[in-house]
Amino acid sequence: MTGTTMSAGADDLFIAVMALNRRTFDAGNFDDAYHALAAALHLGQMTGNHHSLVLVAQTAREQLARIDRDAPGYRHSSLSTRQRGYKMPGVWEVLANVAQAHVGSSDAVYPVAAKQHKEV
Repeated sequence: MTGTTMSAGADDLFIAVMALNRRTFDAGNFDDAYHALAAALHLGQMTGNHHSLVLVAQTAREQLARIDRDAPGYRHSSLSTRQRGYKMPGVWEVLANVAQAHVGSSDAVYPVAAKQHKEV
């Protein structure tokens, strides 16, 4: 498995969940947008698609920056996370970090599941 291609069905699903992420984020439904982006992360992990994982990481970081700028009171903004006393990064940053971490190792994430997913 090269980790660079997705099956047509998985590719279509990735595009759909990324579109859902954008629509829900632009509508201010940040929790829904986060979960759509998490679904995209899962697809990228399962298929070993490095480009998809990079896109998820980039999108998470860009959306967190917009949240921090435009909606700092949102419960998962960087400010809100710090104000609650959390020492760890917030969920958006964690999502970006997980996606980025899998870019170099996605072939080893779920190798059997990824192979089966590509064969479907």
